[in-house]
Amino acid sequence: MHHAPRPRFALAVQAVAFCASLAAAVAEADTVYVISKTNGGLYSFDSANPAAISTVAAAATFNAPSALALGDDGNLYVGESPAPGEGDPRILRYVIGSGSIAEVVNLSGTAAGYAGDAVYPAAIAFRRGVDGGEMLVGRNPDSVTYAGPVMAVSGWKTLAPSVTAFTAGVLNASPGLAVSPQTGRLYVSDVVYAGGGQALLGTVAEFDGTTSPATLVRSITTGTLSGPLGLVVSGSTLYSTNPNDGNIYATSLASGSSSIIGTALFPFDVGTLAPLSDGDLLAGSLYPASGQIYRVFTSGGGAAPLYAFGASGFGQIGGIVTMAVPEPATLAIAVGGLVAAVPWVRRRRTVA
Repeated sequence: MHHAPRPRFALAVQAVAFCASLAAAVAEADTVYVISKTNGGLYSFDSANPAAISTVAAAATFNAPSALALGDDGNLYVGESPAPGEGDPRILRYVIGSGSIAEVVNLSGTAAGYAGDAVYPAAIAFRRGVDGGEMLVGRNPDSVTYAGPVMAVSGWKTLAPSVTAFTAGVLNASPGLAVSPQTGRLYVSDVVYAGGGQALLGTVAEFDGTTSPATLVRSITTGTLSGPLGLVVSGSTLYSTNPNDGNIYATSLASGSSSIIGTALFPFDVGTLAPLSDGDLLAGSLYPASGQIYRVFTSGGGAAPLYAFGASGFGQIGGIVTMAVPEPATLAIAVGGLVAAVPWVRRRRTVA
């Protein structure tokens, strides 16, 4: 039986749709960077093969790193938070590829360009704006001067950065920061250690960010026990870790209600939190003997035990960064498929 050939346009659309879906699927593979506070090394692995760990920067490269973030320039930013007398708190830039390291800003309070209380960084986040926006720095609850505002570093791409208070009012430590890409609002883990340093107490503070300094909108209680640490905002949902009970919570920003979406084997086995491009999360352990990274399923998992992601031995994890990077070979296949579709469509159109 003879079938009339499909219109050339319809075939081309199908070819483009197929290649686009292939490229989108590939983009869900992430390169994951992990920094160890315990040994000062920086490591990476592919989310599709988490057991194959590469050493990016050897142990002792960084001094007690407690924060890790990705700038819009494609570089990693490391917050060092050493014990008093063992070095200055500061932010460093690590250039992926060349491996070069440079100091962005010294936060000791006595360095040129910044005179104030020492700020020991435990979280770094970026707000959109001119020249990359502002670098926001949260404070470490382990430090002596843990209380105070979240700080903003302007000009962090230059040789002359300036440091100012970003938030208004009184905050405790701020070891978790998250900026909503939809609203630009800042979410802060406003916590303090209590009970002999074994428990975190506090809530999540929400700041509007449209005034200078940013004003507090509300406090959000996440879960049944207070003490949130790592934060991620996705749409209208706030995800948080709670070291006190080892749970991961999903909190509706609209209603304020929370539910447990994962639970660790024991308390303090979850701390830092990072999103994967497929919508799931990675949680890093605060427990040095564990050194484990867990995958957190954001839908349908309920309060299931956290899934060990195949990567361990990092000691206490100071930070996790995820980068959605398509594999060049697979992208070439996708592009090649699109190019090859054109002559195929032409040939198919001429078949009688």
